Amino acid sequence: MDSTGLSSNDAAYRSRGYQLEMLEASRKENIIVAHEVITSQILSVKTKILTGLDNVDRWTDQGIWDKVLKDVRVVVSTYAVLADALGHGFVRMSRLALLVFDEAHHCTKRHPANKIMQNHYHPTLLRSGPIAVPRILGLTASPVVRSSRNELETIESNLNAVCKTPRIHRTELLENTHRPHLERVNYITFDEAHYGSGSRLLLPLIECCRAYNIEDDPWIESLRSKDHTVELTKALTTGKTFCSEQLRNFQARSCHIYEELGGWAADFFISASIDQLQRSIQDASEMSHLDQMERIYLLELLLAMPAPVSAEESNHVSIKLEMLLNFLEKMDRPGFSGLIFAKQRATVSVLARILSIHPKTRDRFQCAAYVGWSSDRNRKGCLGDLLHRDMQRDTLDEFKVGRKNLIVATDVLEEGIDVSACSLVICYDKPANLKSFVQRRGRARHRESTYAVMISNEDELLNLHKWQELEQAMIKAYQDDERRRQEAYDLEATEEHVKERLWVEKTR
Repeated sequence: MDSTGLSSNDAAYRSRGYQLEMLEASRKENIIVAHEVITSQILSVKTKILTGLDNVDRWTDQGIWDKVLKDVRVVVSTYAVLADALGHGFVRMSRLALLVFDEAHHCTKRHPANKIMQNHYHPTLLRSGPIAVPRILGLTASPVVRSSRNELETIESNLNAVCKTPRIHRTELLENTHRPHLERVNYITFDEAHYGSGSRLLLPLIECCRAYNIEDDPWIESLRSKDHTVELTKALTTGKTFCSEQLRNFQARSCHIYEELGGWAADFFISASIDQLQRSIQDASEMSHLDQMERIYLLELLLAMPAPVSAEESNHVSIKLEMLLNFLEKMDRPGFSGLIFAKQRATVSVLARILSIHPKTRDRFQCAAYVGWSSDRNRKGCLGDLLHRDMQRDTLDEFKVGRKNLIVATDVLEEGIDVSACSLVICYDKPANLKSFVQRRGRARHRESTYAVMISNEDELLNLHKWQELEQAMIKAYQDDERRRQEAYDLEATEEHVKERLWVEKTR
């Protein structure tokens, strides 16, 4: 056995120099490892995975926790599970030896990761000293979100740790972490002068939504029949009912898809959403929280849309989508594996569908959509939400083994996914901040990969290299030993106010 804990026959799993460098640093102090330097090697010990799906919120007895955690050496859980267990006293901070914070940049404000530190770690540290708290190891590709030096200091303070990246073995790190080629894909902004052209259903949908009359809304009729004057007055004043909000959001999504993807995509989205609503009237599980009468009302309103001017199916695509199709065609090669990031869930579902059937891409790529899901069991179904959990249950596994080779996703896949063969990442919408820029780029792990950002002609001032420069400034900040020395000097120079002094004239 060597210092890695592996025998000489385990060369395939031998830790690299830069990983050992970070290991040694973590033994000396709490650190945040600010780079992709960790491998998934865990020694053979009893482990336990705990998430909200285990119904841990119902474990209200200490005996249950003691039984579940008996002889367990490593627990992998969501932040919320640990924060809740600490809050109820089922787990004590003093019994933990090590806390590993994955995606450590989340440890700010009201995030559960920060609640663990602010509500439990720091009070225990203050009350009982360092011996009573676990060591901290933070992991992140980008310790800051918006490139502010203050953010870096906040994360370090919250985690009681210092941000580090390999210095001694940095050359080896760079040799083993493959940075993708950065490419800008330009497109011309949507022209509002011809709004609705190329779509059979968008303008009729807009007319339909304008025809909505709140007096006919089932919720208003229900309030009137029950003589709920206060609620009725509020609903009529605000104009907000479940049906009115569903229609407003449906129209907004439809318009957004038209602007981003074109008439063909908008027509598919509108017709598929109406079909889904119709099915949900027979199958309540589709939209379990829509009252039966409200669903029927929405369906009747949408089916009464004015007939489209043209009966022919549109094949209109936006200029932006056309640029994406051309770029994908150019990037197709044997062993291709790619991710496309889009901002809205509706865009994700429709774009994945269009790529699956468009002549330029249908025979080249096996596409799938992937979005995040709220843990709120009471979340109401949405008109136009074409995806459900079962549709993407096996998506990531299929992507890893090659049965799917192109995933369209929201930012839920910015973090966590590790696909070594991923050769292309495309931002259909530009990243919101430095953290997103870095995290998305990190999904492209192939030795010769490409990271493309689609940018409109109105974003001429957006220079992709500015993000790279900001990232390098942050790396320099957490490589800066002088920063740590200056903090130590400042601490030493702090004037201490001592009420009593013991003077000794001399000693032998």
